[in-house]
Amino acid sequence: MKPHITIFWGGNDTERSVSKKSFEEVYGVIDLSRFEVDSIEVKQDGSWFINDAAIAIETALITTDYAFIAMREAYGRDGTLQKILDEYRIPYNGSDALTTHIGFMKSATKALYQKHNIKTPIYETHSLDPGHQNTKSLADYLFKNFPLPFVLKPDRCDLSNHTHIVENFNQIEDALTEIERSCKRVLVEQYVKGRVASVGVLENLRDQQYYALPETEIVRTHNMSDSTVGHPEEHETLCPGSFDQTTKALLAELAIKAHQSIGASGYSMTDFIVTPKHAYALGTDTLPDLSQNALIRKQFDVVGLDLKQFVAHCIEEALTQR
Repeated sequence: MKPHITIFWGGNDTERSVSKKSFEEVYGVIDLSRFEVDSIEVKQDGSWFINDAAIAIETALITTDYAFIAMREAYGRDGTLQKILDEYRIPYNGSDALTTHIGFMKSATKALYQKHNIKTPIYETHSLDPGHQNTKSLADYLFKNFPLPFVLKPDRCDLSNHTHIVENFNQIEDALTEIERSCKRVLVEQYVKGRVASVGVLENLRDQQYYALPETEIVRTHNMSDSTVGHPEEHETLCPGSFDQTTKALLAELAIKAHQSIGASGYSMTDFIVTPKHAYALGTDTLPDLSQNALIRKQFDVVGLDLKQFVAHCIEEALTQR
């Protein structure tokens, strides 16, 4: 009997289309002569569907030998799905539930960077009360104590589109009000002006335990210092980037160190701000987007690795270790 692979996709309205593209591309490269493949769509409320029919978790996973997670929404990136799969002892792509959750929470990731001597912009985190009860007092505190300009963003990697660079009190208050609608904690971060780069890391590839992919440089069309680069089609990208060889080597070294520092496994993508003197790690995505225009796919192309080879590598690694 052929091993059974279940591909998970879905999410909210914003990420569902991206997730569906990833699912379709992953499905298209799996060797159907070796594996049985089906898919489960996870709705925004966490319910599971097969062919538009709701299905119980215990029923859905009866025949699953391996799960491939192709989600970009919180359910697949905060460790929720990984925890369920762990309970049923089903291997999957990417990191375990705890590490996935750490990668999801920007402040937790940055704390581990600091512990492992990886430079990251100075930051604080603050709770946001429902109904904007503390918005004005927090804005006042930040205005008096944090050098302007600075960055305000939700303390979650799936809400990077809600990032603000603020330069005065009114902008601080407006940004906090907007972030509070979607997240209970805000990350306040030193604004570092520099060039943006993302570097992927794959494990156990080409006789290397940690294989750093060539960096993608993201050429911003506006002033932005976010910990994820968002949808790459919104910006010009260069892969490999136009950095000098010393900086390229540094970024590769730091991407591997960041991957290790948070306990990632399988693969990851770390974002950096690069200045003339330093490279600052901003965040590590433990489940990078795999759709056609994704940054990591550009890096695959440069080193001659196609999606079929990558997916096969993920599956073989997991099934071998099972």
